[in-house]
Amino acid sequence: MKVASYLESLGLEVKKGIGGYGLVGILDTGRPGKHIAWRADMDAIATNMPDVVEFNSKNDGVRHICGHDVHTTIGLGIADVLTGLKEYLNGTVYFIFQPAEEKFTGAKAMMNDGLFDIIKPDEIYGLHLSPSPLGTILTKPR
Repeated sequence: MKVASYLESLGLEVKKGIGGYGLVGILDTGRPGKHIAWRADMDAIATNMPDVVEFNSKNDGVRHICGHDVHTTIGLGIADVLTGLKEYLNGTVYFIFQPAEEKFTGAKAMMNDGLFDIIKPDEIYGLHLSPSPLGTILTKPR
């Protein structure tokens, strides 16, 4: 899997196959501090709508829409940057890559498969692109 390989190339410990295709990259600084997680979804959606870009899906009836490829890319980018800053960080950062986000089945499968036995985050952050006014950040407390 490309995501796991990339995280491993950064030197992160990677736990694969959590709840199916889910995985977690672990950046442990070796110093005490908070345990923070970043969650990115990485699923495709079944649809027969035509792709309007030249880098369209190679699989008929399946596309990455709703920004999921962007979410994965952002998660990998954060992992890359924070790995480069490891000597300046404390605590542990988890990078959760979750499949099947649209129907919540991926999150449930990962949790049912022991995600929180593997990682112990104090806080979890993530994003989802949605229609909202430019420059608006929407949040929801736990």
